[in-house]
Amino acid sequence: MKKSIIISLVLIFCLSFLAIAEADLVITDFHVRQDNPEARESYHYVLDVKNVGDEAVSTCLPVDIHLEEQTSLNFPNCLLQTLTNSRGDGSNVAAVTIISEDGSKIQVTPSKGELNYMTGPLSAEEIQKQKDNANSGLREYTEEELAKTLAGIEKAGLEGYESYFDTFFVELQPGETVRYESENSFNEFEQVFIPPTELSLDKWELTANLVLDQFNTANENQDNNDYSEIIIVEPTVMQGPKESSSKNVKLSDEDDYFAIAPGCALIQGKEICVSPDDPNSPDDDENLIISVDGSEEVYSYSGLFMAWFYKWFGDGRLAPAEVNNGVKIIIYETGFKFSFV
Repeated sequence: MKKSIIISLVLIFCLSFLAIAEADLVITDFHVRQDNPEARESYHYVLDVKNVGDEAVSTCLPVDIHLEEQTSLNFPNCLLQTLTNSRGDGSNVAAVTIISEDGSKIQVTPSKGELNYMTGPLSAEEIQKQKDNANSGLREYTEEELAKTLAGIEKAGLEGYESYFDTFFVELQPGETVRYESENSFNEFEQVFIPPTELSLDKWELTANLVLDQFNTANENQDNNDYSEIIIVEPTVMQGPKESSSKNVKLSDEDDYFAIAPGCALIQGKEICVSPDDPNSPDDDENLIISVDGSEEVYSYSGLFMAWFYKWFGDGRLAPAEVNNGVKIIIYETGFKFSFV
């Protein structure tokens, strides 16, 4: 009896070990290579991904980086693919750094292979478009083939479909970290753009949201693949006096401000709001609204575009100056000047 209990405990231990043995990738670090990042600028970044599981895993580093609205991708965004010319033969690939648990580092050149994955479910518009293509007559189907094709499109709409493409991989042993540095991308093209999402006289926080392997290409644990990092961004409202530059017009004194972002901010006791769109306007008549303590000035996007296109104003402004609640507002190509009068 005692012997059977011991054997049972050993079996339970072994089975539990087998159950938890798996590859498990997590993002451990992400940061831009700039101490004082500014809105409307692009920067290189560093990304660390570690295998915290019990098995080796081959990965192309499929990571989606969202610094504003999250976009829906139809295929994995393999960062290792950026380390070579996408139009080349794949023979010239930049190396990445592999860091072991003891901190030692080696350079490894990714190797080419085929990535298999399941796409996400199709939207209703995508389903209808594919059905229309199937029914268009561009390809001849028998009735049986057409019915099968349409059924396959309908199924893909619910489940996605199997797809593949060639890309580059590195293998991570348990405990190893791969470091991706975007300045090593082909022609240094891979960077993150800091969107101007907040009107602020002070430094402000922008959240970078990263999703690792959302298509489960590496067959690894999906429970810890989200990662967030706060980026401290320089003010999007500049106060004078300030000489003109590529980012702002000349600001003569401390009553002059130049803003490069939408949103609301309290400036000299007045709430100034910049709204890039009027939700009540039709698409063909969208407006820009700038308000001072609730008093609005409405500018037509089409009029601003025409002023930019024909260069109606020699100093780069897109509309005549307007005084609203004691604040003179001038719209320029690169932003908005506010002067307290």
